[in-house]
Amino acid sequence: MRLMLDTNVVLDMLAEREPFRRTASLIKALGFVGEIEVWVSAKSFTDIFYIMRKNFTSETIQELFLENLLAVKVCSIDGDDIRTASKRSWPDFEDCLVSIAAEKVKADYLVTRDRLGFAQAKTAVCSPDEFFDMLERDHGLSYEEIDF
Repeated sequence: MRLMLDTNVVLDMLAEREPFRRTASLIKALGFVGEIEVWVSAKSFTDIFYIMRKNFTSETIQELFLENLLAVKVCSIDGDDIRTASKRSWPDFEDCLVSIAAEKVKADYLVTRDRLGFAQAKTAVCSPDEFFDMLERDHGLSYEEIDF
């Protein structure tokens, strides 16, 4: 199964933002062990860096990027993607680029906490909580955090 993470979910994962940290961390763990493919748009990293600079040093943010690249794959964004997003004319250009990235990697789900921003997405959209509910309901899989 392939997931494309919206910028807000990656930010939850990296900055450990409550109350969203738990599900974001579980997604990262599943990506790390190879149970699912977790994808992030390359564009998301610049947005995340800009947002996190308010509370973290540049060095810390880049260390977090390196650590988390062990659990996620990165989808590049190129000129054709910019052109496609511009033609689609979504209200939020960044959301459109994430949606295009989801299409490029053939994601099964685009995981976001902003469903309304992806109303026009061609990929199925769900929240992190909805994703785990679906895994339990449809596949009998239940995940919990454990301390090491």
